[in-house]
Amino acid sequence: MTDLKNLIVTYPQAKIVVSGFSLGAAMANIALFDICKTLGKVDLFITFGAPRVGNKKFAESMKKLNCGGIEKIRVVNNRDPVAHYPMEAMGFRHGQSEIFYKNGNYTFCENEESGECSGKIKWTKLIKIEMEDHFDYLGDVQRKTKYKKFDILETKKKNKEEL
Repeated sequence: MTDLKNLIVTYPQAKIVVSGFSLGAAMANIALFDICKTLGKVDLFITFGAPRVGNKKFAESMKKLNCGGIEKIRVVNNRDPVAHYPMEAMGFRHGQSEIFYKNGNYTFCENEESGECSGKIKWTKLIKIEMEDHFDYLGDVQRKTKYKKFDILETKKKNKEEL
């Protein structure tokens, strides 16, 4: 946190964005509280494919967190299974508004567990899940990357073609 404080002193007009994908999004959810306490200001908190990381009390605390007018958003791509686990039935909740992408269109839901966004997907539909929805937040940019971190997608497509 000392390094971050020093950067803010050096660049006082800089915007502070806290973000993460998947496990990094879960870590960002937890870290946000410390960052807000230390800095007093975060401009944007945005996660991609975040699992639920806390209970109802945690979600309420996240929703109430006012860190200099912070905007808190989570992005969910269609049937991304990670965004649905751990399950609500186990007491876990999301704590920020949602942007739900499906087939190139998106819906914004102010309520964190809205039935109008990813909450409309029933858990029984997640049993036959395609992990591709979790690995497709960057679309073609991700697929064309030099390092092909997610070769599993290409392998799955080839296997389907061979069947």
